[in-house]
Amino acid sequence: MSNNYKCEVIPTRNNEGEVNFTAGRKRSSKKFQDAEAEVRPASYERKKGTCTKNTVHYFCEFCDNTSIHGFKFLGERKRYVLEKVWWALIILVAFFMSSSLIRKSYFKWQSSPIIVTFATRETPIWEIPFPAITICPEVNAHPKVFNYSDVYLKYRMKQKTTEEEDTYFRLYSTICNEHLEFVDQNATKLMTNDEFVMFLGSFADLQMEQCSWLGDSLSCERSFTNILTSEGWCRTFNMLHPDEVYVNAGELSENHTRRAQEWSLEEGYPAGVGLNTYPRRTMLTGAKAGLQLDLFVDDSNLDYLCSEISGFKVTLHHPAEIPDMDTHFRIPMDEAAVVAIKPSMIKTSEEIRSYSIYDRLCYLPGERQLSNYKIYTQQNCMVECLANYTLHVCGCAGFYMISQEDVTHMCGAGSRKCLEEARGKIVPMHNC
Repeated sequence: MSNNYKCEVIPTRNNEGEVNFTAGRKRSSKKFQDAEAEVRPASYERKKGTCTKNTVHYFCEFCDNTSIHGFKFLGERKRYVLEKVWWALIILVAFFMSSSLIRKSYFKWQSSPIIVTFATRETPIWEIPFPAITICPEVNAHPKVFNYSDVYLKYRMKQKTTEEEDTYFRLYSTICNEHLEFVDQNATKLMTNDEFVMFLGSFADLQMEQCSWLGDSLSCERSFTNILTSEGWCRTFNMLHPDEVYVNAGELSENHTRRAQEWSLEEGYPAGVGLNTYPRRTMLTGAKAGLQLDLFVDDSNLDYLCSEISGFKVTLHHPAEIPDMDTHFRIPMDEAAVVAIKPSMIKTSEEIRSYSIYDRLCYLPGERQLSNYKIYTQQNCMVECLANYTLHVCGCAGFYMISQEDVTHMCGAGSRKCLEEARGKIVPMHNC
């Protein structure tokens, strides 16, 4: 049997404390291997015994070496049992509490993975459009065309009325104060095409003068355009061209000349462009840095049976949205009103496109198309949802909800109650 030799460098120490290194040969024998095994730590030796003993041994080693607070006291052999039980309870409580917090955080991330945070930089007001302003007069009917109070008094006194007066009374009962006891509801569920044309042509004009923008005079007639709302014909300022908002604008586009210029809904205003943009925007704050105008009404045009309050209804909205007159504020007669606007804007990052619509709870441009409107916003979606819901429930929709080309499903005075009930039910059901 041949001998195996192994070359080693052996350190030696002399009497003066210096360390010398000498090389030599040493037989690699079983005795030498046994000597190496003797210097190994005891932790390297595999303990023989039952599975339970091994588990206890490894657990004690884990407790001795882990950095988790509390486990060290569980593994020490000299600790009292009561002390170990106490630390075990503390560790279990901490485990369950952290597990509960992790579970809550996970479900919160599942339900709302998108986080809304405050921007680190304020957005200048010249980077966002000035809001659109829609104004509706409380006076609806032109007195030279139709006097609502006179016809109502004739009904009360059981006097004879003409067919034209009956038709106008039914039409204006859709927007005036409720006097439906004098309306044949079974015969007026729908509005005919001829009645709709009569209705649109009988509204009183909104009278305004001395309009100014950023301190400069402005043509009121050219700056304000007609728009059909739940209050009838109203006038709006700084709204996009109807052809850019509606799928079928109809008569709304006849007196509107300005289209979006140097602006888009997704990108806003490009850097470096001047103030000659549309929608309009302002650079400063204060009363003279916005819109100023005078509104007035002839006393002879007031009809307190149709509307108990004289003045104007005003609502502010995004230039790409349909105005919701239910969110209006009033401007009374013979008073000056100053309105301060505090805009709210949410910007989205490109990373959220990777999330599903269900997770991020919002639609990005181009992801959802509406039937009646070219631009998707939550307000436009709500108006369309309400129109579809009332069509389903009442068999018709408000004259201001649907395209003017579709006059076969416009509600008359007999459907007013159904329209009001549908509006109250659609709010918790919408998915806009």
